[in-house]
Amino acid sequence: ERCFAELLLKMLIYSVAVLFLALQDSSGLKIYRSNVTECGNQGTMVYTVRRTFLEELNEIRASLAKGTVPSFPEAANMRFMAYDCNLEEEAIKLTATCDRFEDGTQSNRKRINVASFEWEGNGVIKVAKKAVAEWWDKKPHTWDKSQKITENDSMPFFLIAQAETDRVGCSVKICEYTHYNVACIFEKEAKVGHNLYEEGTACTDCAGHCYQKLCNATTSVQQ
Repeated sequence: ERCFAELLLKMLIYSVAVLFLALQDSSGLKIYRSNVTECGNQGTMVYTVRRTFLEELNEIRASLAKGTVPSFPEAANMRFMAYDCNLEEEAIKLTATCDRFEDGTQSNRKRINVASFEWEGNGVIKVAKKAVAEWWDKKPHTWDKSQKITENDSMPFFLIAQAETDRVGCSVKICEYTHYNVACIFEKEAKVGHNLYEEGTACTDCAGHCYQKLCNATTSVQQ
């Protein structure tokens, strides 16, 4: 009986370990509290929403760095994107009027991604994920190393994927329970005519250290 009990215990421990590893693998890129700048609570913009934007944006950038996106080569200099409170303030002002962004999901003035969605009671975090996913879906169907950033419908994707862009601030506004307005403002404009990133093994062209396949020059990121 003792041997049987020990066997059951070992099986239980093994099952828990497998489940833990599976959860780790499925959770994607890790964003810790120290990665998210403390901007205070600004309406819907609280820590969990800011973290969601960083997780979604950096997960995309890491997938490009690793070369797991079809048609896109690995990126040697893709930077970790940090959160910026001043850019968030700009984004909050942009969404505050509740005027719908006419084209739904779009880019504006080369450094701003915006979106409007009908209110469905989905919650702010789901809306943040949806906005980033739709900007990502604007990517070109094919890409090669000779191509450059161009002024076209793919601009929302270029803003997310441009290697040198490493700061962002966002806002989600609930507008009278009729629709959501979303905006993310990036520190740098998409440089039309320039390379999206440098092709090569992830983190081989970094000024700082490597963090989850992304170049990071800050000291606040946990290892």
